[in-house]
Amino acid sequence: MFRRTEDGSLKVVSVNLRRALAGDERENILLQPTDRVFIHRSTTRVDPPTVAIQGEVARPGTYPLGDSMMASDLVRLAGGLKRSAYALEADLTRYEIEQGSRVASEHHNVPIDKALAGEPDADVRLRDGDVLTVGQIAGWNDIGATVSIQGQVVHPGTFGIEQGERLSDVLARAGGFSNDAYPYGAILLREQVRELQEKHRVELINDVQQQGASLKTAPEAMGQWNVTLRNLQATSATGRLVVHITADVKR
Repeated sequence: MFRRTEDGSLKVVSVNLRRALAGDERENILLQPTDRVFIHRSTTRVDPPTVAIQGEVARPGTYPLGDSMMASDLVRLAGGLKRSAYALEADLTRYEIEQGSRVASEHHNVPIDKALAGEPDADVRLRDGDVLTVGQIAGWNDIGATVSIQGQVVHPGTFGIEQGERLSDVLARAGGFSNDAYPYGAILLREQVRELQEKHRVELINDVQQQGASLKTAPEAMGQWNVTLRNLQATSATGRLVVHITADVKR
């Protein structure tokens, strides 16, 4: 509350409205003309406590911290665990303000599968600012990974692969080379290489286009510039990777 004093200056007067409404005479002060009373919003509404969940849940994000909210409650609020979730252990990062001057963090492991099953002492009560991270099962992204073998092998087609498999392994599973195969002319196409080639191609086109502005006064050079630019724009990235293999698959 602001109150104007006799000399015309403003004085700040703080009162406890809860106590004033309860009849505390010291807090329920007598108002005077020109007094200005300000009732602020609750800090829990201006800056409400929140918790965050990341990783392998249906809806990762930040959620309001409910009363007596547990780690399992947050997982359910986020839509539950995905099939890819490593449920044996989730990471809980907790932040503490030390002496009002710095933030310190600590990590805890939460057996989230047991917490969701309601096992005693497995769950953890959450605090404001907590971050719960549910990891992914090792090798999950490798599920469904395939390579395609075309041309002169006994059984061409698409094959599933596992981590650590080499070109020779898949060639052997394809039955090896056919009698008409020319192994020395084998071509390997890789998507990551194609993406890198495409990135470089776009950068090169941009560089050539920028150089065109300085060639307008040189007609001969301008003609060559147009040809170069058209060729670059017409060329597509293949992802071709040079490999050297012999007729002996075991080698």
